Amino acid sequence: MSWVIGVEGVRGAFPDGCAVTMGVFDGVHRGHIALIKATTRWARAQGVPAVALTFDPHPAAVLAPRHRPPMLCPLAHRVERLLQQGIDCVVVQPFTQAFAQLSPEAFIEEVLTRDLNAKAVVVGDDFRFGRGRTGSVETLRSAGGLEVITVDGVVDESGERISSTRIRELILTGRLEQANALLGEPLYWAGVVTRGDGRGRGFGYPTANLAPLEPLITPQEGVYACVALVCPHPPAPRSHGVGTGGGTTLEAAAETHPSDFSDLTPLPPLSVYGEGGSAALPTRGSPSPFTERGLGGEVETARENEASVSEVEADSRTLVRGADSPLPRRGSGAGGEGYKIYPAAVSVGKPPMFENARGRVEAYLIDFPDHDLYGRVVALQFLKRLRPQQRFESLNALLEQMARDVEATRQIAQEVQSGR
Repeated sequence: MSWVIGVEGVRGAFPDGCAVTMGVFDGVHRGHIALIKATTRWARAQGVPAVALTFDPHPAAVLAPRHRPPMLCPLAHRVERLLQQGIDCVVVQPFTQAFAQLSPEAFIEEVLTRDLNAKAVVVGDDFRFGRGRTGSVETLRSAGGLEVITVDGVVDESGERISSTRIRELILTGRLEQANALLGEPLYWAGVVTRGDGRGRGFGYPTANLAPLEPLITPQEGVYACVALVCPHPPAPRSHGVGTGGGTTLEAAAETHPSDFSDLTPLPPLSVYGEGGSAALPTRGSPSPFTERGLGGEVETARENEASVSEVEADSRTLVRGADSPLPRRGSGAGGEGYKIYPAAVSVGKPPMFENARGRVEAYLIDFPDHDLYGRVVALQFLKRLRPQQRFESLNALLEQMARDVEATRQIAQEVQSGR
C-alpha cells in the first residue's frame, strides 16, 4: 500500500513516527524533488517512513475558483512520481472548505501529530498553511515536538526560481523544452479517447481525439512530437454510476469523474534533465525498507479501523476508496498488461485549414494497429513543439507537411527513448 486518501486513513500506521513533506506538488518539478530528497534523507537516517501529504483539488479550486490554475499533470501521475522519487507513502488529502478552515494550530495538532505522528516536517522556506494561510515555518517551530527542516527554493541555470507558476507560463507561451527542463521530465498529459470528425482517417492519419481527464494545462496551439502511452483497456465502470439511468457519454464521464485512472499502470517518466540535458529513463532512489516490508499492511489496517472520508468531504474531486480509486496501481495492469508506447504526432488547437473544426487535442499514434481506441485512456508526454498551427495553400501541401511532422516525431521519440 503506497497511497491513501485522507489523513484519517493513516492514523496509527506510523507508530514510530515519520518524516512528512507537504504541498500540492503540482508537476513534481525539480524544486519539489529537493524537498523529497531532504525528507527521504532524514527518514532513512532515523529508520522511519517518508510521507508526502498532497492536496487535491488545488486549494485555489476551493478558495478562489476563478483563479484555479490548470494542473501540470494528472493526480495519478503526481502520486506515482512522488513514489518514484523515494516517498514511501503518499497521503492525498481532499481539500474542502471544512479542511481549509483548520487553524494552523489545529492542523499541527490534528493532521501532523494525531493522524501522521510526524517527527519531522520538511517544507520550503516560504511555506504557508492553515486558515487564511496564517501558518508559517515559525508556527511549526513554535509548536514544539517537531523537527522542522526548511529547503531553500531551487533555481535553474539562469538563477531564476523554479515554480509551478513559472512552468505554466513557459508551457502556455510555447517554450515547452524550457518547461520540461524545469519539470525534470516531459510534460505529462492524459485524456479519454472520444469521437471526433473522422477527418484524419480520410487523410490516412487516423487521430485519437482526447478529452482531458482533469483540468490539465494545454500547451500552446501547434503540432508537437510526443510519446503516447495507451492503456490496454477502458477505465473500469464505477459502481455508483454516472448521471441517471446508468448510462452516460464518455465526455460526461470524463467531466464527472475527471481523474478515473482505475487499474492503470503508469510507466516511469522519461527524464529530460541531467548532465548535458540528456534524456533517459530515471532510476529509482535507494530502496526503502518500508516499501519492501509491512508498511502496506499497517496502512491498510489503519484504514479499516478508521472511518472513511465522508461523501461530502470526498466530493471535491469524487475521490473514493476501493477498487475504483482514481489513483494508479503499481506493477502490471489488468490481465498482466501495461501501457503500450508509441510515438505520436499531436495537434493542439483548431486547425486553420478547416473552418468547422473544433479546438482539441488530436494524437496520431505512429505504427499503432488499427484498433478501436474509444473509451481508452491515452497519456501523452510532450517532447518538442514542431511548429505552430498554420494554413496551407492546398490539401496536398498540408499532407506533405503532416508526413514531415510524423517523420520528425518518430526520430525525436527514438532519440529520447534511447537516451541520446
